[in-house]
Amino acid sequence: MLVKKINELQKTVEDSLSHSGRNKEQLKILLASKTVSVETLQEAIKAGCSYFGENRAQELLQKKQALAGQGVRWDYIGHLQSNKVRDIVGKVNLIHSVDRVSVAAEIQKQAEAQSLVQNILIEVNTSGEETKSGVHPSDWQNLAVEILNMPNIKICGLMTIATNTEDVAVVRKCFKDLYGIRIDLARLLKVDMNQLELSMGMSNDFAMAIEEGATIIRVGSLVFGERI
Repeated sequence: MLVKKINELQKTVEDSLSHSGRNKEQLKILLASKTVSVETLQEAIKAGCSYFGENRAQELLQKKQALAGQGVRWDYIGHLQSNKVRDIVGKVNLIHSVDRVSVAAEIQKQAEAQSLVQNILIEVNTSGEETKSGVHPSDWQNLAVEILNMPNIKICGLMTIATNTEDVAVVRKCFKDLYGIRIDLARLLKVDMNQLELSMGMSNDFAMAIEEGATIIRVGSLVFGERI
């Protein structure tokens, strides 16, 4: 059943990429593995998946240890509290959810202590919903400028969670807005826009996100089923 769901996901992804004139090298599928057992993740690995994301520091560390040596890439995709930064820095390739100077400062502190550079994404609240994390779209640049003064952090792109609605236009606007911010972020960083990641799109809206330029989609329930 899991293999079937993974194959169906990959087919939908391929169709969305084709529809938008993109190729599969321009997109990474991250499987959001919150509460998913190590045994199930081993099944996913056998099915060809090797990119997972966790919302909770302790769960990530336990699974990372259990699956060591199996070629898995781990990202942290959950809301990050300053007191959990120590557990995450240096343990993941990418932190998707940096939205406050205080969290960035703690990442800088911990990365400097480990003599490494931590890759991060700036999370932007494109939906405007108070229940969602993310820096306000009008404040992302101030945050980015602050982070640029932190030598042990590398800004690799942006992340967002779209409004949970059946109104396609509203969802697409969230993704379009993040794409527009990426253009401005590239100018600020003085890099090619295509070097920056756009982590956007989840189980219910990833096809639209791909069509709007996502480079990473975060899919969980579609593959692993609904979780608490």
